[in-house]
Amino acid sequence: MTGPSVAAASVHERIYEHAEILSLLPHRGCMLMLRRLTVHGPNSFTGEACWPEEDPFIRAHGHSVVPAALLVEAAAQVAGAGLVAVEQATGVQETRKLGLLAGVRRCEFARPAQAGLPIVFQVLTRLMSPVVAHGQIEVFQHNTALGSLQVLLAMPEDLG
Repeated sequence: MTGPSVAAASVHERIYEHAEILSLLPHRGCMLMLRRLTVHGPNSFTGEACWPEEDPFIRAHGHSVVPAALLVEAAAQVAGAGLVAVEQATGVQETRKLGLLAGVRRCEFARPAQAGLPIVFQVLTRLMSPVVAHGQIEVFQHNTALGSLQVLLAMPEDLG
């Protein structure tokens, strides 16, 4: 993985839909929470997730509020998929990388996320080493801030 100065010149804004997201993340079925990814630049991504009320996670939760654990996972998917997409787009990726959620801190949600409505994740990342990245994430629904969190992602080679 290269630093922002090398990748910045060769990354253009790009939108990734479901089929392309499948090539970036190993998640499938209900564990693939990311519905759309926009790469704005080498360190800036926006993602969208939406859980219908019929979703097994929502039904099992017992009400139409999206559990915070799902929001954290979706936020990590946006950051990880964005970093992998940048590596692929810049051609610096020698082997397929896998973004692993390694840590969560300063996670605060002031408002609940309602099931059935899109949730937007705005992510800014910075590389701490070739295999570790930090993400600052803001979470929104209907242009209203729901909360924020920071994640630490490990980016080892994909073993599978």
